Amino acid sequence: MRKIICYFAIGLVWFLLLAPSQGWSATTYTYSSFDFPGSSETNATGINNSGNIVGLYYVGSGASRSWYGFLKDSGGYSSIDFSGYKTYAWGINNNGDIVGGYEDELGYYHGLLKNSGGISSFDVPGATDWTMPYGINDSGVIVGRYTDASFNLRGFVKDSGGFSTIDFPGASSTSIYGINDGGIIVGGYFGATGSHGYIKDSGGFSIIDFPGASSTSAYGINDGGVIVGIYTDASGTQGFIKDSGGFSSIIFPGASSTRVYGINDSGLIVGKYTDSTGTHGFMATAVVPEPISFILFITGGTLLAGRRYLRRKA
Repeated sequence: MRKIICYFAIGLVWFLLLAPSQGWSATTYTYSSFDFPGSSETNATGINNSGNIVGLYYVGSGASRSWYGFLKDSGGYSSIDFSGYKTYAWGINNNGDIVGGYEDELGYYHGLLKNSGGISSFDVPGATDWTMPYGINDSGVIVGRYTDASFNLRGFVKDSGGFSTIDFPGASSTSIYGINDGGIIVGGYFGATGSHGYIKDSGGFSIIDFPGASSTSAYGINDGGVIVGIYTDASGTQGFIKDSGGFSSIIFPGASSTRVYGINDSGLIVGKYTDSTGTHGFMATAVVPEPISFILFITGGTLLAGRRYLRRKA
């Protein structure tokens, strides 16, 4: 009996090691949908470790269509706008600081920072018609994209030292969409071979391409290095998550398209999806894979029974 238990334990260890690579322990998710009250469309774009969600919502239609930012927290929904302009909120850190932007009467976009001191506007020096922030970490470092004097789209980082420009090598355009507390950034670029996602850390740039996709963009990264974003293939545009086990699709049940924009350190994911009823915000929560839960249950029961058997033999 002792040998049986030993062999069983060894086999179980091998199973647990091999399962992720074989797809046996692929994470599954539960999904919840939500809409800003009275909106015609809702997009969720960022989430912090307290579960507070930011994004943008649309009201009206046609020429009268407008959009505004929102915060969804334990107190419900609150709208975010800058002086009545069309406004979006995109990123939120664990201090509750929110970044986004607004469109002025000329159609130019400017950056916004909303914190305990209020809401303020900023532009990358030399930017023409776009300064669009997307992410902020707990140190207050802001990332985004802007158009330069030649109307080239370029990434920017704003920290205590000011602004710096980030360009993917050889790209014709670069965007930065996310940053974690380690200063690692993710985004997308367009080059000779099309649209790709990327990650930039202390080792430099690395390309992120969802397998089989014609285009990929990375939008969010948490402190564990888990990345989320969107990809397009023959079936349309869907969300993805990339962790130590590789890539997995994130597709809201029944949706024709799903876009994933944010992830927190607990692995909660936010984005938007479109189905026959319109476009809505959503949150996805990971659940423990059933096969692994069952194996662990059986293992515990087997080992306990074996231990009792050996005691009786003694």
